[in-house]
Amino acid sequence: MKRVDGRRVVNSKKKRALRLRRRLLGCIALAFILLSAGVFVIHSSAKGNHQYNKCYTSVQVQSGDSLWSIAREYQSPVSSDTQSSIDEIKRINHIQGDEIKAGDYLTVPYYQAVAK
Repeated sequence: MKRVDGRRVVNSKKKRALRLRRRLLGCIALAFILLSAGVFVIHSSAKGNHQYNKCYTSVQVQSGDSLWSIAREYQSPVSSDTQSSIDEIKRINHIQGDEIKAGDYLTVPYYQAVAK
């Protein structure tokens, strides 16, 4: 190791090794980001490869169930809007408020994937 004016100067081989290591880490980070984005795109397009048929089933309300929990369980896989699912269940079953009772039966829409 050489010293110039009291400061250490790293020799050129160590500098090159340090630059190479930094580039390698940068490439690894970039590859990770690109792979992560690729997985997201593949996952997103997988949903696009299906059509969904709307079906109906009868569900008996259990103790502790709510319109929210039932709507979340049966809502469309391409929609994340639980409130619209609740509104549809209420409309189909002629429910005015938000209360349901254990033992009641509700007609609930669900969605079945069909390959394109």
